[in-house]
Amino acid sequence: MYLTIYTSDLVAVGAVDVYASVVWVRKDTEYGAFTITASATDNNLRFLKERNIVQKGSDLEVGYINSVAISSNRTKNDTIIAKGYFYCNVLGQRDVLVNANNLKSLIENNLRGLDLISVDANVASITFSNDFIGKKLTECITALAKANGFGFKTLLNRATGKIDFSIYYGVDRSVNQSENPYVIFSDNYQNLQSADYTYSEADVVNTVYARCKLPAGIESCV
Repeated sequence: MYLTIYTSDLVAVGAVDVYASVVWVRKDTEYGAFTITASATDNNLRFLKERNIVQKGSDLEVGYINSVAISSNRTKNDTIIAKGYFYCNVLGQRDVLVNANNLKSLIENNLRGLDLISVDANVASITFSNDFIGKKLTECITALAKANGFGFKTLLNRATGKIDFSIYYGVDRSVNQSENPYVIFSDNYQNLQSADYTYSEADVVNTVYARCKLPAGIESCV
């Protein structure tokens, strides 16, 4: 798998295909994060820079680098660690100054210079009566996502040269429904790679003491 690197203006500048690990954590109702660990080669140092945009393989969801650390060691190769967030996190740079009654308008009314972001039409289907003035856009989006049961993504749109903010709804594949085929994770189906079990009584208590002050000023322990 390769990583395509773009400038902060979404101009493709190259690719990173030699690395130790890529941890790509996406979330439905919050923005995700990623960590890239690689040897500090000339190629990697040139492309893994702050504010550069990263695309993982053919996945259209993109993120941006917001921190870079380089570690030097006399006995090992130098290492670069680039960390960042999925691109929807840039909306957290904007506070809500203009309220709206649907999510599409709320985002568009408060972009203020975030010109790379385009909002899909289906986002207007999320309506609300909340007063979000003064809150960060990401806080508003997360609150609405959790309340309405949708997830959100920021996807690269090569045709328009924009990054599209869109929403989606998950599919229930539990055994408690009959509309969709369900999924069972079990050793019997050989679809569990590993399992961990931990038991701890570190916080267990069997006696609780409460001290109170009676009206007459006499303290009592129970």
